[in-house]
Formats: sequence, structure tokens, C-alpha cells
Amino acid sequence: MKKKRILILGGGISGLSAAYALVEKGEYEVTLLEASDHIGGLLGTRQHGEFLFEQTARTYVRGRSASLLKLIGSLNLEERLIFSQKSAKKRYLWTGKKLEQIDHPRFLLPLVPDLMAEWFKKPNETLQDETIADFTLRRFGNKVLERLIDPMVLGIYAGKSEELSIQACFPRFKEWETRYGSCLRGLWKERRGFKNSSLFSFQGGVQVLIDSLQGALKSQIQLNEQVHALHVTQKGVTVETQERVFHADYLISALPTDVIGRLFSPLDPSISQRLLSIATQSVTLVHLGYKSLSVPVEGFGYLVPSSLQENLLGTLFDSSIFPQQNLKPDQRRLTLILRHGTVAQATDALYRHLKITELPDCTVTASYQIPQYHLGHLDRILALRQELSEKFPQIHLLGNYLEGVSVNDCVAGAFNLTEKLNLEAEHNFL
Repeated sequence: MKKKRILILGGGISGLSAAYALVEKGEYEVTLLEASDHIGGLLGTRQHGEFLFEQTARTYVRGRSASLLKLIGSLNLEERLIFSQKSAKKRYLWTGKKLEQIDHPRFLLPLVPDLMAEWFKKPNETLQDETIADFTLRRFGNKVLERLIDPMVLGIYAGKSEELSIQACFPRFKEWETRYGSCLRGLWKERRGFKNSSLFSFQGGVQVLIDSLQGALKSQIQLNEQVHALHVTQKGVTVETQERVFHADYLISALPTDVIGRLFSPLDPSISQRLLSIATQSVTLVHLGYKSLSVPVEGFGYLVPSSLQENLLGTLFDSSIFPQQNLKPDQRRLTLILRHGTVAQATDALYRHLKITELPDCTVTASYQIPQYHLGHLDRILALRQELSEKFPQIHLLGNYLEGVSVNDCVAGAFNLTEKLNLEAEHNFL
């Protein structure tokens, strides 16, 4: 029986995970097209002089990474895993005058009345979706929003809690309210699921994972193939790049929304508009490397509340989290997350917040886009999937703009899609 041909567009973690799962199944002819000269997309590790820096994601929570750990196990990479220092459990908030440790009694004590009151508040069963800010204000009040939830939203999405959807961004909070009548009661009932909160990464950085996937998919990956046009017929899908034409029975797009949205424009303006309307937020990462540096606090890093209206969203103490990734024992690596900005603005923030006056020995900057799950996001994604399925059942979507921005979410999405394709193939065969 002739194998079904599947084209995958985009060599980020979503596309790579889907390609790997399909190749492992052994029943498909898989080709992955990547526009650049390397795979990994936003994910990867780069060495700059004596320093190792992650491009974007650098830590993964063991208890919330089932799909990622499944992929790691399949690639036999368990021995390459490293785990964070105990001090990485310490997380801080910049209050405008000093850093305060978030889990310290001094920080939490003023919030206790609002937190305890939430336990007894009745759920609102009529609201299907609401903004994170509205949900938090309704359940906990303004103090919890400003000091806990708002900084967390900035750290994950770099977005506004007044615009983002609680259902899409933090579905468990909404589920706890619905199921148990209280977020705190839900947290207490399901506390066992939160015990394994240790952080992990790879010796040598997440590039280890990318390189391993590339090694497993050598013959399937085609680099420097930028897609110019899509065509769909009853026989399948045709993809045109700058020099070649590819034919397949199915197509999986793991491209960013702006890219796949433009490709859909001549094919179907309605689907194109749905894709292009998904908002993104740009952030700038400034990586700083010091041959030696004294930092006044140890821990994971700190966040900056939006009420302070700073350009800096937060700072990660990379060397404190994973000193195993230092190329030399005494060096310090920091990553500052800015709405936009320069190295000078980053070092200025370090001076104001931590009184660090030393100039870094190495600096690297990079910018990327984070999808914004605005109010009603899940309904819009459902409508997008339904229209795509009705008009173009040969085409499927993957990416961090759908149902989760984390690496584990992207891997899980890829695995779920490949399982769906496997079931469809078995059904058609029968």
C-alpha cells in the first residue's frame, strides 16, 4: 500500500515534533520544509564567546511537561537532563523600591485576607469567559491582581491582564471555580499534582533536543525552502518554494500566523483574516554575560508589575538556575526581558534595581513575538478549525498561537494531531 505523503511547513518545535511522531509511526512519507538555514525556530542555544545563552525558553517544569518528557524519553536524552538549584525556587517582585521574595511570609501576609475570602465566594456560572483581570478582581481583589497575577501574566505572555482570556491562558483557574467553587479549594484538592515542580533543562542547553530531532529526521528536512504559494486540489496539496514544487496528500502548517495567513490570502480570504487577526506582542531579550559578578540575591529572577510602567518586564538569573550550563565556574549569565529596548536600557535597569555597576563582558539581543490570547480566543480558534476542516480537510495547523504557548503545549499539540491523523488513516483503511 502506497504511503500517504505529508508536508510540514516550519522547523520549530511544533513542526519537528509532528515530523518525528509521524516518521516513528512509519506509515507516512514525511517532508519538512524550513525557510531558514537551521531548524529550531525560536528554540535553541547559542554560544557567544565564553557564554552559553538560550534564545527563548530555558526552564521546564517536570510536573507540567508530560509530552515534552515523552519526546525526551523517545530520543533517549534522559541522561542529558539537568535540574535547577534549590535557590531557583526563590522568586522576587520589584516593588519600585526593593526586591521582595514572593513566597516569603512578609510578602504574603497582606494578601492572606483576600486569599482566604476567595475560598467562600460563590462561583459565577453564567460567565463563559472573562479577562484575567476581571476574573482575579472578582475572586481575589486588586491586591492579588497587582502583586501576584499581573506580574505572572507579564512574565508568561508579556501582555495585559485586562485583555487576555482566563479561559485560554489559565484554564485550570476557571475549571477550579466551576468544579470546586473556589480556586484555592481546587488547588488544595489537586495539590498532589503540583508536588513535582522541579525545573529541568539540558546540559548544553535545549539545543541538545533540537540537534537530536535533526539527527532523527535527516532525510526528511529540507532547509532554505521558503514557501511562496499553496494550492489545493481534490488530489491533495501543492506547495511552491523559490525553486521547487512539492506535492502531498496532507499539509501541516507550523508557521507563524502572519506567514500562513498571507499564504492563505489568495486561497481563502476568510481563513486568512482569521489567522492574521490573532494578535502578538513583541519582546526583546537582552542576554548579559559577566566573567564574574556579585548579585545581591540568588534565585530564579524577578518580575516587574505593569503598574510601575517600566520597560523591563523581568530578569532571569540564568547562572543561579542552572550553574551547570556555565562554561567557566565564576561567570554570571543574566537575561532581561524588555518590551523593547537596548543593552544600555537593560544595564540601567540592573543598576536601579540591583545596584550592579559592572559592564558585561558579553551582550546578545534578540526579539520575538508572543501570541496574545485575547478574550474569546478559544472560540475564535474553534471557528478557525471548523472552517478549515470544512473547506480544506487536507490542511492542519500547529503552533503556539492555538491552545498553549509553552514548549510542552506545542509538543502536545503535535502529538495530538499526529494521533488524529493515525486514527483517520486506520478508519479510511477499514
